[in-house]
Amino acid sequence: MILGLFSVTEIDFIDHVKAQSSQVFRINVEVTNNGNTDEYGTVYVNIIDSPAVDGLGAQHFPLGETISFEFVFDSKEVPIGKGFVAEVVYGDDIHKRVYGMNTSNNYSENIAIIIT
Repeated sequence: MILGLFSVTEIDFIDHVKAQSSQVFRINVEVTNNGNTDEYGTVYVNIIDSPAVDGLGAQHFPLGETISFEFVFDSKEVPIGKGFVAEVVYGDDIHKRVYGMNTSNNYSENIAIIIT
């Protein structure tokens, strides 16, 4: 009887670990400010043809520095081959966009955006 409980618990644990490892898709956005002054704005990531969007407002982009942001989505919304757009909006409504695509379930996608 105890052996039977151990087997169920072990199977549940293995299923839980598998589910956790495949549930998220990560996008790392690095924003480099090569402009003339510090800037302030918002960083967005939008999954193309999907309602999935995430954003971080009121961000500071110091002059001459690179700031990293991580966005996490449900992997079901972003299968391999699915496109996304990363965007920084700063200053007087200046938009910088970079398009990307999920190329692998096992790795994060890295995007670089440069403020000039």
